[in-house]
Amino acid sequence: MLNIFKINLDKIELPNDAYIYRVEFKTNNKKDVNKTLNFLQNNFGFLDRSKLVLYSYEKIDFNRIPNKIKNHVELEFDSIVNIDKLEEKAREKVIDTYLRKKIKKDIKIILKEKLSKKYLKSNKIGRWKIYLSLDRDRVELLNYNDEKYAAFNIKVKILGCKNLWDWVNRDENTLKKLCWTEDKNKDIKLWFRYAPDIKEHKDTNYILTKVISNKSNFEWLKEYPFKHKGVNIEELKKLANFENFDENQPIIEGIPHINGDPYPFLPQYCIPAYNIYIASEEENKEIFKIINDINFKKKNSIILDIVHQLNYLDNSNNDWSKHLIKIKNNIIKLKVKFAKVDLKKKKNKIEVGNPKEVFCKYISNTAELFKWFKYYWDLKNGNKMEVNDVEIPIPNFVPEFFNNMRELETFILIEHGLSKETINDILYSAVWGYNIIMEVTNKVYGDKRLPKLNFRGKTLYFKNNDLGVDKIFKQICNMCNGKLGFAFIFGKYGREVIPEDEDEIFDYYAPLKIRLFNNNILSQNFNIEKYINNNKKVDYKSLRYSLSNVIYNIFSKLGIKFFELGENSLKNTLILGIDVGYGEFYSGKVTGCTTVYDENGVLRNIIPVKKESSPNKETAKIKALLEEIDLKYMTYKVDFENRNIIILRDGRLIEDEIEQLKEFSKKKKCKIIAMDVKKNTVYQLFRKDSNSYYINLENFYLLKCHNPRRGYPRLIKIINRKIVIDKGISKEEPITREDILLLYKLAALNYSSIGNSCLKIPSPIYYADKFLKALKRGWSLKEEYLKYGLLYFI
Repeated sequence: MLNIFKINLDKIELPNDAYIYRVEFKTNNKKDVNKTLNFLQNNFGFLDRSKLVLYSYEKIDFNRIPNKIKNHVELEFDSIVNIDKLEEKAREKVIDTYLRKKIKKDIKIILKEKLSKKYLKSNKIGRWKIYLSLDRDRVELLNYNDEKYAAFNIKVKILGCKNLWDWVNRDENTLKKLCWTEDKNKDIKLWFRYAPDIKEHKDTNYILTKVISNKSNFEWLKEYPFKHKGVNIEELKKLANFENFDENQPIIEGIPHINGDPYPFLPQYCIPAYNIYIASEEENKEIFKIINDINFKKKNSIILDIVHQLNYLDNSNNDWSKHLIKIKNNIIKLKVKFAKVDLKKKKNKIEVGNPKEVFCKYISNTAELFKWFKYYWDLKNGNKMEVNDVEIPIPNFVPEFFNNMRELETFILIEHGLSKETINDILYSAVWGYNIIMEVTNKVYGDKRLPKLNFRGKTLYFKNNDLGVDKIFKQICNMCNGKLGFAFIFGKYGREVIPEDEDEIFDYYAPLKIRLFNNNILSQNFNIEKYINNNKKVDYKSLRYSLSNVIYNIFSKLGIKFFELGENSLKNTLILGIDVGYGEFYSGKVTGCTTVYDENGVLRNIIPVKKESSPNKETAKIKALLEEIDLKYMTYKVDFENRNIIILRDGRLIEDEIEQLKEFSKKKKCKIIAMDVKKNTVYQLFRKDSNSYYINLENFYLLKCHNPRRGYPRLIKIINRKIVIDKGISKEEPITREDILLLYKLAALNYSSIGNSCLKIPSPIYYADKFLKALKRGWSLKEEYLKYGLLYFI
């Protein structure tokens, strides 16, 4: 099942009239004007931007508009007209806005009042309340075959049982310690929600960033829920879980997830949102059980239950399988160079013979890179003493700085309480696997040498707290030569998917990694619990299946690549994946990232861009990213002159961005093809299927690239248009089957894991997104290494 459902408009009482308002601005600030225009259109209906006329499905209560919008605009009521007399575009936009808001509201009520109790095993774990919520707070409408459809998804939402002020036991110093700032060497962020928003079913989360000593607007904040949110005191006490208002509480500041503008709050009016960092180990364990139960077992049933209760949504003909177009498995051909060698075990070491033959062949997935691993494992464990004609992959790209580097400084970091004997077994298993590829590569190339991992005398123990991280970091600095290094982190925990966001990864050792990365030391985690059996011994079966992935990660983090796109026609072409941050945690600072792939699909550069400015959120400053690359030609060696450039943008290109690209194309005499790829969607295919598909839904395509290990795949969205700009002249063209297949092939460029599945989204966007998130965590690396595409953040 695909979670798209037909809307029976005959069963919905649609608005008869449209309310027309004249829009007058109090500001000339372009950022504030655009933000206000978008708010009005998204919340009320259709906005004629040329005439500044707003068509709303309801009479607007100006007092209910947020002050940040109200301060910039006046709405002058004009007239009421029958909705059928509006122009077709205006009428459809007004009705769509009404439908979207109605369906959202109805779904949220059903989830809160009925289905949370029905499907959750428990609605409270420790200090946390658990309930079901509308995923991404979004309902998408689409037109297909002259019918209107709605798409939505659900998720588990978790909030604290106490308000934020009581959560910290009314201690202002504790609040200050939980504040997050950009330059803080921690990945701990306290998210909270404003209690009056909960009544309105709003899901905005804020990051705690500051405790304010100036209390001049204390009384205004105290009265704000009653005067501007329509909440009475009894409702507020229930929403925020307090009995008596505390006049001595401080004012806090929070930044919403969607932009960088800070807002003041009273902590007694706020509720902590679930965060894996501040929950206890036992709470996390139980919460993960509930989330996994919903996501991997019950989600489909919950969605169908909602459709059943909303009589205007129709699931009777929801057979989208006949519209899905299957992508043939053999369409992916990754070109890899292999060397055929003999492997022998002598005196507890594995010897690599001289290459007998070097050849290229095509593989369809990254799992085929490590077919040799079973022979290595037999040798390592004494099952065989010699294996002949083993095919070992050879890198096709090795960063230049390794040419003169015989050894890579490597540190073994062990969390206190772990057995060194067990760790040595895991460590040497990984190092021997690395060494086999290293030796074969060095024998084939000679000049393109891979470095030996030198960890003699560099084993250190640490405690994973502030003092422990600071201590071990100073020890490393005293031993390090200041050049690129590597660290194996052996810990009690691994990386976990954060339940609030399936694309987010939680890393227990993030504070340590920040210090390492900022000093050019890459790292690889080993979660020891993953490889230990009930007898506290190494579980070799688990280790075998994980180790090839670990070794592959090490090479990718070092910028060493093994494959390129085979049989492609992208001559004289650069492929750019672009992602832009809007100062989500930076209070207006723009942060962007561009990944640069050559015509063979090989990742060459990862380029960060930071600008100290506060642009309009909708203007991605895409030209600034390209100019940054161009200005740093000596660093990145990327030449746009007279080239073909394919730009994959996360999100939708808007007019300002297109104009920027036209200017750049004219200046560089290059041809640009830009496509919009949206990675975070509500669309999900609820069936287990190893095949890949796409579906044409008229205005956009959905593409299923990957097969998640657990749960059901999310589909990415490709807007059915591409912008073609040649020497400054632009035109729009529809997306073709060849474009979809190219995006699918690019999703196969998986530098992160060994497996039979592609990435969720095309590789250029995937790694731009991952890198941008790394920057937001404070994980940075020198440009002299980034220019070679070191994926240190995977």
